[in-house]
Amino acid sequence: MPHRLRKIRKQRGSRTCGWGQISQHRKSGSRGGHGKAGIHKGRWNQNEPKWQPRVGFNCPTGKSIRSINLRDLSRYSSSTSLDRDSGDGIETIDLTILGYDKLLGTGSVSRPLRIKVDSASESAIRKISEAGGEVVISE
Repeated sequence: MPHRLRKIRKQRGSRTCGWGQISQHRKSGSRGGHGKAGIHKGRWNQNEPKWQPRVGFNCPTGKSIRSINLRDLSRYSSSTSLDRDSGDGIETIDLTILGYDKLLGTGSVSRPLRIKVDSASESAIRKISEAGGEVVISE
């Protein structure tokens, strides 16, 4: 396109050149800010998630406790972590080998079990002792 036919040639001397009020389409306000300003609003980019606000809760101690309920122990009845050589006939499940830190009391137990774990809730200890088993808390 020839330079003499461009729109800007007709708008020379009009102060704003078709961009409305004075100073529009000039500074950083027309771009939404300098640099990465405003990215979490209208200039969002899925490839830069670090500019998004943080959501959720981070544990201040930095420890995550992996727990298991009594109702989920049945899946380990024929597992390799079972020890049947204890002599008294009670099955032993070592939850620390399986990667669990705490035993919770949701569910029920139908047979006597000896469970080795780092910590357990009071209801879990009570339900296992009522079934004839025991909970061994390892430190």
